[in-house]
Amino acid sequence: NQLTSLDVAGLSNLTYLTCHSNQLTSLDVAELSNLTRLQCQSNQLTTSAINTMLDQLIAINNSLGYYLDARTQTGGGCGDPAKIAALDAIWKTVLVDACN
Repeated sequence: NQLTSLDVAGLSNLTYLTCHSNQLTSLDVAELSNLTRLQCQSNQLTTSAINTMLDQLIAINNSLGYYLDARTQTGGGCGDPAKIAALDAIWKTVLVDACN
């Protein structure tokens, strides 16, 4: 896949999003209040984009969320360990490469 951007604004009923193995550098999930599964691994998400995404998912606070995979970003993007832990307290499985 070759997607470089993905606009999911206004899709608040979306529960499952898979956009792995593309060339995304950011992903705005702020309006996805019903999201329970997100697979965005193997993109080019930056550290800033991953941390913003984590903040957005934490703010949504959907206790039905059960799976996030944002590992293996080709640009080396990683997540703040505290943000990963905060989302992991809400969602069942959070797979994000942690920044050292």
